[in-house]
Amino acid sequence: MPDEADRIADAIRASLRVGMERSPELRALIVAVAEWVVANKPQPDPESPDSMGGIAEAGSETSEEEPAGSPLPIGVVPLSLGDTRIDVAVPGAPEELISAIESADAMAADERPARPEIDLRSSALRCGLKAEACRLCVERAEAGDDEARDPEFRARVDDLLRRRVQLDNAFLWMLIPERPQPDADAMRQIASCYEAHRAACEVAAASNTTTSGYSTQEMESAYQLLAEANSALRVAIDGTWLTQPDRDQDDAHHWLRERTFTQHIYVPRFMKLDDPADPRRAGTLLGEIRALAERVTEREQNGRRIDSSLNTLRYHARKQGGDGRFEPHDAKRINESADTLLSLGIDPGDARLIQLKHLVNLDAFPNNEPPCEALRRIAAGWIDREADAPAPADSEPKWSERVLDVRRRLRGGRIVIVGGTDQYPDQRRRIEEAFEPAALEWAELSEHGSGARMRPLIARDDTRLVLLLVPLAGHLHSEEARAEAKKRNVPCVLVRAGYHPEQLAVQILEQAGDRLGE
Repeated sequence: MPDEADRIADAIRASLRVGMERSPELRALIVAVAEWVVANKPQPDPESPDSMGGIAEAGSETSEEEPAGSPLPIGVVPLSLGDTRIDVAVPGAPEELISAIESADAMAADERPARPEIDLRSSALRCGLKAEACRLCVERAEAGDDEARDPEFRARVDDLLRRRVQLDNAFLWMLIPERPQPDADAMRQIASCYEAHRAACEVAAASNTTTSGYSTQEMESAYQLLAEANSALRVAIDGTWLTQPDRDQDDAHHWLRERTFTQHIYVPRFMKLDDPADPRRAGTLLGEIRALAERVTEREQNGRRIDSSLNTLRYHARKQGGDGRFEPHDAKRINESADTLLSLGIDPGDARLIQLKHLVNLDAFPNNEPPCEALRRIAAGWIDREADAPAPADSEPKWSERVLDVRRRLRGGRIVIVGGTDQYPDQRRRIEEAFEPAALEWAELSEHGSGARMRPLIARDDTRLVLLLVPLAGHLHSEEARAEAKKRNVPCVLVRAGYHPEQLAVQILEQAGDRLGE
């Protein structure tokens, strides 16, 4: 019954994919089994006439049992199992190997189970509820068999159970009496981790909106804090009776992996199982998360005050009398606005203040309300600086001696760039003009796809340098690129920020100057 067998096999494959996605334990088990199978696969007997796996020595004649043109293993295609990749030998012609690699990438994308859209703010609310439930369990355990507190405890439990329904049936595993729960100290630690995770989810979600007041650096900090809180929570609940990952911890991890890849943000710590966070840092971590949120909130509030002061200053600056002078009331409001703007940290040379240059005339102030010191400092920023004017677009770039040094070392060789996509022609043109390589290859890789496309580029005889754009490459591809470059004895320069040729030249000379000098 081939059809029935195929249906059963498809069902097993689908179940395994979902299980591997949700369960690190199952993923690790299947990976271990796959590695054992590959390591212990039967080796062909070269004496056997049925053997098709032996590779003939150079110059040997083709036997009658193995007709000319029989496919030989010419390369490997990566097979993905969970977070692990296993290289599988592929026989055939070169074009068949390329086709197999493309098919493997397509299958990896098609077979990956679709995850529903993750709402990080809802996860934050559920984590807050779980932290509250953990603390309630600690109170109940410390109260012992105090009958007087039983009704109060029951009422609080009922309240938690009512609220969990409103939060998509949050799983309050710590309230299940039939299960062995952690002791009071461990439960307090778990509560602290849930609370830190709640705050980290809120901050990460807030930083990821189009109207966010977070800078790029602050968004990266928010993602790193979420990675630590997420890992700490996983470690904290690892000793409980739970056999599956906590839904909110697992969802936040997948949310973070997706955002870091699509937004090209590199999170250096706590993204892997072998780099766990310390749950004992949950209290300190919560303070760091709150401090970040408070800094952004304060800056947003200051921004609104700056906008209000600028509007006030513009309004009163336009109210000069017929004699070209300000009334004392208007002059006072202009001075107050100028004092507020500088007290909020705005630079006197800020472009928004320079735009007021033609509105505010210091000679128009009355004698009884002269310009304040803050306004005089702002006026000093209105002086035009010729040196600050941008160079004409068609001017010839002048490269530093560092760039010219790298150019001399790389001229005639090939540069391979790993990370991001070749979609910025101006960036490519600047690098080519600065270093004058014989060729500039950009290895474009998909998030979960194979790194096989970059390997032949790095392996070329004329490849002199690999530029690894770390924030854009992702963790797995970064490791593969470094390993392949080391294997081919090609310098691999890690670029963490700044892709202008001048900045690249500094990193190239610092990390690979000696080797390129050879």
